[in-house]
Amino acid sequence: AMQSQIRSPQTRGTRRTINIPGDSTVLPVITDSAGTTADSGSITKSNVSSINISKIFREITQYFEPLEINYSISRSSDYLGIQQVAPWQYRLGFSDTIPLDSLAGRVNRTRDLNNSLRLSGGIGFREFSARLGYDLTRSRTRAILGAHADQNIVWPQVELNLGKVHNLFKTLATDSRLTSNYRRVTSMRAELLPVATGGETLAVFGRGETRTADFNPLISWQTTWKKRISSNIAFSYSRNLAITYLTASGIGRSEIDTRNQGINGSLSYAFSAPQGLKIPFLRNVRFSQDVSLTWQFRYGQTVRQQSVWNEAGEVNTVPQQRDNTASTSLGASYRFSRTIEAGLNTGYSYTKGITGISNERVDLSMWVLFKF
Repeated sequence: AMQSQIRSPQTRGTRRTINIPGDSTVLPVITDSAGTTADSGSITKSNVSSINISKIFREITQYFEPLEINYSISRSSDYLGIQQVAPWQYRLGFSDTIPLDSLAGRVNRTRDLNNSLRLSGGIGFREFSARLGYDLTRSRTRAILGAHADQNIVWPQVELNLGKVHNLFKTLATDSRLTSNYRRVTSMRAELLPVATGGETLAVFGRGETRTADFNPLISWQTTWKKRISSNIAFSYSRNLAITYLTASGIGRSEIDTRNQGINGSLSYAFSAPQGLKIPFLRNVRFSQDVSLTWQFRYGQTVRQQSVWNEAGEVNTVPQQRDNTASTSLGASYRFSRTIEAGLNTGYSYTKGITGISNERVDLSMWVLFKF
């Protein structure tokens, strides 16, 4: 008998791997001698692009700080001179008004409505961080004599910080950072007038507006040097413009422009000897040596002028203030023991105003502290 035998064909193949750019995953792919894929798990271009996009998104979002959102609303009312018990609905806070027909006698009534919104967020990358904030506050006050509206907006509010600046001079300092803050504030207060068609509008006459740009500090540099020496220097600048409308048309108004600029700094030194100092001829007596020295200085200038416009648009500007102030102080303290500490402070200041009159002041003080 003839016996037949069927052999299954053998497939020769090679094994290779695919590395996905930007990802640590390695997928095996087996191909035959013809180069065709022999198993599943093939990677398409769309899969690679989606993996790269998700990774890039994760890397970007890790530098963002959480977004903070705060909103509040409050209302209050006062009834002065009321002669009976307030309704339960008012006492429980479900209503801030009492029907007028239920009041006996003359009652002085005031009502307040306040709304506030705050948004803030930031980013951080290595030693650099930045925060951005927005504040909005609106309030309305109603009384028998009238109603007023107030609004205050802080935008933008920026905080910048840069740390480890001492990497530029590692041999001299152990820590150093730069800081800068800026905020712009706009506020307004005006009387509310009823409109014939209904509702209310802001009155122009008597309205007050304030615009402030504040760099505090414009830039600040704090450094901890070697040998226990630390320093700080900061520059500041601010400008405030206060506007008061004197006529209903808004042409007649008064503007007070105030500018402040200055520089301040400090330098301190600290020394400590835990073993204390030996006293001559007294072997068993030692004074613990903790010495600190601090020097501070400051210079500032304030300039203020007032401009008044009449109905014809003519302006009259009058300087009101031009002050220059400089001051310096030196303080020293010495700790004799755990319970006794003493120090000496001295200072000097100089001020000169717009009139040319100058003032000088010298301070000297000593102090002793006993701890029980």
